Amino acid sequence: MQWEQLDDEFYYRQPLFDLINDAPIAELLAPNEDLNTTYEFINKSVKHKDRKAIVTDLKPGYDSVMKKLEFKHQHCTYHLRLAVNERIKKYLKQQDLEMRINQIKENEKITKIR
Repeated sequence: MQWEQLDDEFYYRQPLFDLINDAPIAELLAPNEDLNTTYEFINKSVKHKDRKAIVTDLKPGYDSVMKKLEFKHQHCTYHLRLAVNERIKKYLKQQDLEMRINQIKENEKITKIR
């Protein structure tokens, strides 16, 4: 999903791609990222009998939409890795900050004792 500019306005691009046959199925340019629009787009584009599995990014709400459409839902590994790496980075920064604060406090204690 991405934003595309068309005639000085931005539209949310929703491509639907068949990974098995390596072919595009449909594409939608919508004025917003509404989950209802996503539901309607996929519902119209993929026949119920052809619904097996779908891969999406981690956008909140996609899990419930895909469940309602009766897809087996998987998150894109690229987006999943990005999210995990971001959480790890935040955690490590917090740990580093806490360690530095503890070192400063310890140095202050040592200085007072001397």
